[in-house]
Formats: sequence, structure tokens, C-alpha cells
Amino acid sequence: MQRMFSNRGVLKIFQEVKALPREEALDRIGEFWEIAVNDFVTTSETGMLLLRLRADPAKYEEYKKLAAEMGNRGAIGGSSMFYVPMLLAAHLGENTLLVNQMDEIQRIMDEGREQASESDLMLARESMERAQRESPDSIRPLLEANAVFSLLMYAAQQAGVDLSEAGIPFDAIEQEVILLVPWDAEWTPYDYPVHRGGVQLDPKDADEQFTVYSFPRFQRPRERFFDDEGQKGIINTLKEILSR
Repeated sequence: MQRMFSNRGVLKIFQEVKALPREEALDRIGEFWEIAVNDFVTTSETGMLLLRLRADPAKYEEYKKLAAEMGNRGAIGGSSMFYVPMLLAAHLGENTLLVNQMDEIQRIMDEGREQASESDLMLARESMERAQRESPDSIRPLLEANAVFSLLMYAAQQAGVDLSEAGIPFDAIEQEVILLVPWDAEWTPYDYPVHRGGVQLDPKDADEQFTVYSFPRFQRPRERFFDDEGQKGIINTLKEILSR
């Protein structure tokens, strides 16, 4: 979420769509979603083709040409496009739409794995392992748990949903409030003078404030920790409540 809100283009889209009449905003969300899904499917297929070409020495020139055309785009990098329409759905309190979007992404991933051959799956695993060794911070899952959790919490807040029954241990979960300033403001929270230079942003100048929720990254003595299953449990509880 922090990376997304550091992009003025994302802020511009978010703030302009928020200002539209509700039905028009929903139409735009649908358009953005269709673009994101098509982009992900295309980049996933092209990324798999790249892996096959890379594994065949006889096709190295073909691999180089396609890699140059793709540039830095890839299935994982392109997946960030999903977050903008999900953020907009959450803002409008379209909780069922938001949960359906998340489920659709999962379905697309599951179908892709089911349709892939064993050799393709092996190439994909090897590529991920290599990327993890070379640049661990660059590898992020398609639906990152902290981002999903934050979007669901934002949707609940926007719609005024009571989460008392969810039993979420907020005291064990990190929270960071981000000031979403107008996209064309002089400074955003991520510009160097603010992030590192001591310039202070005034909350009253923000378009709104967004809370990012983060599960602890490391397990420490006497502190609550959430493994993958624990994180999924909290997320699924929120999805169930928001789907009612």
C-alpha cells in the first residue's frame, strides 16, 4: 500500500474517481478491473513463454527479442494494477464487489496452476527461487496479505461495518496512518523532503487518511505472531463479514 500511495498517478486516479457520481465511479472501476485482469493474463502467458525460451539455448535470440519488448513488465509487477480498482471499491463501501474481486484473482491463479504443465511449473519455481536469491525484496505475492487486510479494513470503515465479532487482536498488529494529500500537492509523504528531510505535512491538508495494517514480520518472545494460516484466518473472517 505504501508503494502504491507513493505514486502520484495512483493518487490522481483515486481522487478523480472518488469525485464522480457513484454509478459513473462504478463503471470506471469495472473498466479498470477488466484492464487489470487482461493485463495480468497477457503478462503471465508472455512471462511463461519467456521462461521456456530462456531454457532452450537454440532460442536465445528469440528470448532476447521478447525480453526487450517486455522490458521490466512481468506477471508479478503488473499485478499491482489490481489494487487500484479494489481500493476504489473499498472507498465506495462496495464490500461484495471487493470480496468478489479478491476471489476472482485467486480463481485466476488457481486455474493457471491447474492448466500449467509440470515442466512449466518447474520452470516457474526455478525462476522464483532465482529471483528470491538475487533480490528478495522484489518478490511479492499477487495478493499481499497486509494490503488485502488493509483494503478490507478500509471497506469496513467506509461502510460503517461493526467488526467487534471478528475478534481481531489489533494490539498485536502494526498500524501506520498515511496522509493522502491531493495528487498535485507540492509534497506527498514519500517525497524526499518529507520522507527524509524533515518537512512536516499538516493532516488538515490531506484529502483523507488511510491506515495500513501489517502483520508482524518476525516472531519475537512474548509477542503475538501470525503465520500464513493465521493471516488467512483473519482475512477470511473479514471477507465473510463484509460479504453479508
